[in-house]
Amino acid sequence: MITWLTANAATIVISIILVGLILLAIRSVYRSTKQGGCVGCSHCSDSENNESGSDCHCHDHPIIDKKSDQK
Repeated sequence: MITWLTANAATIVISIILVGLILLAIRSVYRSTKQGGCVGCSHCSDSENNESGSDCHCHDHPIIDKKSDQK
């Protein structure tokens, strides 16, 4: 077992780093969508834009106000 770990140490370390980076990317996408921002567009969620995010012209879909949809 120890010989296998030492023989594959580089692969194990690189795999752990890659899994960590993937988890960070997934967390970033989740947080961005939870806050109502666009995932692929960094400029859509800028604080300089208006609150509804209607300055986002990279998508054709309308911006939906989640607060007004709740009854």
